[in-house]
Amino acid sequence: MTIRAQRGSVLVSALAAVCVAGCVKQNSVESKAPSAAPSAETSALPDLELIPLAEGVWIHRSYADIQPWGRVSANGLLVIGPKAALLIDTPWNDAQMSELYAEVKRRFDVPITEVIVTHAHDDNLGGLAEAHRLGAHSIAEEKTLEIARDGGKPVPEKGFSSSRTLQSAAGVTAELFFPGPGHARDNIAVYLPDTKILFGGCLIKSADAQNLGNTADGDVSSWSASVDALEARFPEAEIVVPGHGDAGDRALLAHTRYLVSTHRP
Repeated sequence: MTIRAQRGSVLVSALAAVCVAGCVKQNSVESKAPSAAPSAETSALPDLELIPLAEGVWIHRSYADIQPWGRVSANGLLVIGPKAALLIDTPWNDAQMSELYAEVKRRFDVPITEVIVTHAHDDNLGGLAEAHRLGAHSIAEEKTLEIARDGGKPVPEKGFSSSRTLQSAAGVTAELFFPGPGHARDNIAVYLPDTKILFGGCLIKSADAQNLGNTADGDVSSWSASVDALEARFPEAEIVVPGHGDAGDRALLAHTRYLVSTHRP
């Protein structure tokens, strides 16, 4: 199998959201990336895509069939360095993780050596056991380690409390930050200062999201304050990537707060 890659010109959001199994159901549509992004070859694989976002930074988008909602997509980031790659969240499962690792080796000739897990849901760490088997090291907030361990899920190797600056083997700086609970009680965000990309993960909703989705593991009463903390922490962020749907700009933060304000249990 090969991985489908997309190319585009403008960041727009294009997916409606209904959350499941840790995040949201998305409609399957073509996504777009900034005109400054590198061009991408196009090939076919139904369950995994690489979408260029900025120089050396890609969205990896994986799909899973979740009943009764059908086909559900989830985002992570892939950062390519001269000798190694950094992964933010894994695909849904080990098979997809194996495919992604092989594609990165084939296309960029570097291994994935580090994985940042943003919270303990299947669409964030479902492929972590395979990543470990392939030699990657992993890190997450301490609460994620606890939740994963208690839930019988793959457990990240290292933990941190609240915030950490990671100097990755991929040659980029990644700022890991827990702004407070929202979608989940352990959801963190990752900021890449070199490209001004903020991976908000499932704490942040895409522009076409109509609701907060699955709040079973969340804390809706704290969600807006957590978004406020995230916005204050990274005021220079220009590109914002949600856990599901298309990337956008800082307006996604305000849209997420709006969805919180209109949420009805």
